[in-house]
Amino acid sequence: MLNNHSTSSIEHIRDVFRQKKQLFSRKRQAIVEILLSHNKPMSAYEIAEQYLLDEGKVIAPMSVYRIIDTLISLDIVHKVHSINKFIACTHLTCQNSHGLLMLFICKTCKKVYESTINPTMLQSFISNILPNGYHTTKEPLEIQCICEECHV
Repeated sequence: MLNNHSTSSIEHIRDVFRQKKQLFSRKRQAIVEILLSHNKPMSAYEIAEQYLLDEGKVIAPMSVYRIIDTLISLDIVHKVHSINKFIACTHLTCQNSHGLLMLFICKTCKKVYESTINPTMLQSFISNILPNGYHTTKEPLEIQCICEECHV
């Protein structure tokens, strides 16, 4: 079930698709709604299983991957590379540029917290930590940690 924030996110996503002259199909919307309502990283197979429960129809994981690729290209969904799962962006309706994406991933429960770091701060950090010749990528910076709930 979508909350008011999720409903406004869907409206924003619909506008993004319209601006990019792409179709916001029922399947694409259903996958976004699944990610928004679960509020946790999900694999393509988990998304396909939830799609079957929600829509009463089978969707192939390869179709989920294709849809997710489109959503990633539009900054609607992020891939959590270290666990090979996907999450909906938590800044969907925000109009500001936030810098480089950072994902904090709990090693215990796999919950993900999304934040950003100013690119200048990140460059300063990297120049002091990594050897010369390394460069940042557009990929999210992933930091493994323990969330407060799991920290005992």
